[in-house]
Amino acid sequence: MKIEISFAKIKDARELTKVDKIANKEFKWWHPSTKRDFEKVIKKSKYLVVVAKDDENIVGYLEANFKGDKKTIWIENVYTLQKFRNRQIAKKLMNKFVKNWKNKVNNIVLLTADRNKKILGRLGFKKTMNYMEFVS
Repeated sequence: MKIEISFAKIKDARELTKVDKIANKEFKWWHPSTKRDFEKVIKKSKYLVVVAKDDENIVGYLEANFKGDKKTIWIENVYTLQKFRNRQIAKKLMNKFVKNWKNKVNNIVLLTADRNKKILGRLGFKKTMNYMEFVS
């Protein structure tokens, strides 16, 4: 089956919510979005959410948003359903997103664990700062 990568449409919001809940079960720190949250982001710009579909089912997605000014865009979530991993879906989502935004904003930013530096480096990202989390 061929995986299709495209920008999300409003009609995808319900299924995005289902996939997001699965991500929350897998990663307890993941904060799931509501259908309304996804609709709001998609309405803001049809280029902020990228979906991977197997036939009509969403199997992965990338969600981004502006923080403050419109010069910096933050990639907030990238997720692929477990049974669809190791097929370079996340890479394809990132490439579609970056190709669209790289000449429209000054910065494309994401927070990630150091273990992801190598793969993100191959996609054109580089570590520019450290991030610390209060864990006590």
